[in-house]
Amino acid sequence: MNTHEEPEMLTVVNELDTVLGKATKDQVLSENLLHRGIGVLVFNLKNELLIHQRPADKKTSPNLWDCFIAGGVRFGETYEKAAMRELEEEIGVNVDRINFLFKELMVLKYSFMLAVFETKISEKIKPSAREVLNPEFIKLSELEKVLKEREFSKKNYMLIPKYLKEFQ
Repeated sequence: MNTHEEPEMLTVVNELDTVLGKATKDQVLSENLLHRGIGVLVFNLKNELLIHQRPADKKTSPNLWDCFIAGGVRFGETYEKAAMRELEEEIGVNVDRINFLFKELMVLKYSFMLAVFETKISEKIKPSAREVLNPEFIKLSELEKVLKEREFSKKNYMLIPKYLKEFQ
């Protein structure tokens, strides 16, 4: 029995989001290859936003807070399929519908083309401790205050103001 897990292959793109090829997650990070990623804003039926803390052992933004369920887009996978997969992997939720909002080229410590989605859930989340710590739902009216009080990953400070201005 082969217990060796194949490395996850991510989609490498250019600034126009044209697919150039694939690379392992380690290659993408070590060589700072521009790759596809997704971020999903998750709301409950009270229209409260899920926020959570990232685990200390994460390669990107360890210990920081995040408004997004996020991850890389596997080679051959659509942004939408990646978003739905990450929701199941990270918070144990299957959704039938997810709303695409916008795409943004993110040039941070690592560069990625991020597709931002939102979804509303009615079921209770089942967070994966490898991905999501201290999850809580907050009112959007509290979001700006919480962003100042806690340390969030940089993409939140770039994307949340755009989301609030254009989609709320």
